[in-house]
Amino acid sequence: MEIINISKEKGKVVVSLDSSELVTICNTMYNTPDDKTNAKHYKLYSDMMIARDLCQYGHIDDFCFNCIAESRSKAR
Repeated sequence: MEIINISKEKGKVVVSLDSSELVTICNTMYNTPDDKTNAKHYKLYSDMMIARDLCQYGHIDDFCFNCIAESRSKAR
């Protein structure tokens, strides 16, 4: 992970992650106990899955698309 920019005023951080780091983050989020009330977790997890698959494979397969859709539905 490379930290590119941190802004306290904007409350944002810009980082660069490689594919192995994305895999580790996704695996950790997958193994987090299921909390149906944590919409931010599911939104972030679905975004990380998208980034991971596009970075690793250049596309999103049907299995991952279903996982993303499931996470997005839980994020509501």
